[in-house]
Amino acid sequence: MKTTTLLTMTGIISLTAIALSGVSAQAVTATTAQGDSEGTVTLKKTVLPGGSAEVVDPGTVKPAPVAPVTPPEVKAEVGDDTASMVYYPDFEFGEHTYQITKAATYDAIAPVFKQENNTDKVMPNFVQVNNSPESVTWKVSVSATEFVAAGASGSVLAGAQMKLNNVMVNNQLGNAATTPAATYTLTPGNSVTVGNYTKPEDDTYNALSINSIVFGSTSTTPTGEADESGDEVTYNTGVQLSVPSGMSIQNTTYTSDLEWTMESTI
Repeated sequence: MKTTTLLTMTGIISLTAIALSGVSAQAVTATTAQGDSEGTVTLKKTVLPGGSAEVVDPGTVKPAPVAPVTPPEVKAEVGDDTASMVYYPDFEFGEHTYQITKAATYDAIAPVFKQENNTDKVMPNFVQVNNSPESVTWKVSVSATEFVAAGASGSVLAGAQMKLNNVMVNNQLGNAATTPAATYTLTPGNSVTVGNYTKPEDDTYNALSINSIVFGSTSTTPTGEADESGDEVTYNTGVQLSVPSGMSIQNTTYTSDLEWTMESTI
C-alpha cells in the first residue's frame, strides 16, 4: 500500500511540472443543472347560507387581521367573481309617535352581528365589496322609492327623505376604494354613488381586495327601548330619515324600496 501511494504522488508532481513548463493541460468544465417543480393548492371562498361570501368586520382596517362576522340577515351576493357586493343593508327606523306639528328625524337601528366566538356586536350600517386583481373599476350606487303605507290605501309620506352621514371607506385588504362624498340625500327616484374603486397602475397587491363603505357610527346613548329579543336598541346616526311636519299619517308601517347597484369593469 505504501508503494502505490508514492507512485501516485510522483505522477501528480510530474503533471504539475509539465503544466509549469508551458504545456497546456486540458481545462475542466463545471456544469450546473436545475429541475423545476411546483406546489399547488385550490382555494374556494367561504359561502354562507343564502349565497353570499363571507363578511368581515367593517371596522377593521389594514394592517389589522380581518375577523369574520355573520349578518342578522344573509343576502345573496350581487356581482360576479371579479367584483361583488357581499353585504348590503336594510334601514330600519323603528316605531315612533309622530307629532303632526313638528318635523322629525329618526336614526336607523344599528344591526347586530354575530362574531366568531358567537357573541353579539353592534355595527354601523355598511356595504362590503370584494374584488379580484382582474377588476379595473367598480362603483356602488343606491336609490330609494317613496315611503308607502302598508295596506290598500298606499298613502305616501310625501317629502320624507333618507340621509347617509359620515360616510367613509374602510379598506380591510388589498387596494383601497374611495367615497365621492361624506353625506348623501336619497331623493326618491334618484341614484347616488356611495363608493368607487380604480385599480392602481402599479398594483402592489395583485390579490383580493376588501372594502367596506360605512355609514356613520353607532350611538351608545341608552334609549330604554328593546327589540323583540329584549336587547336594548342602539341607533346609528349615520343613517337618518327626515319626515316633514303636517303629514296626514296612518297607524301603520311605511316602506321604501332600496336598490343597491354594483357596476364593474375588467
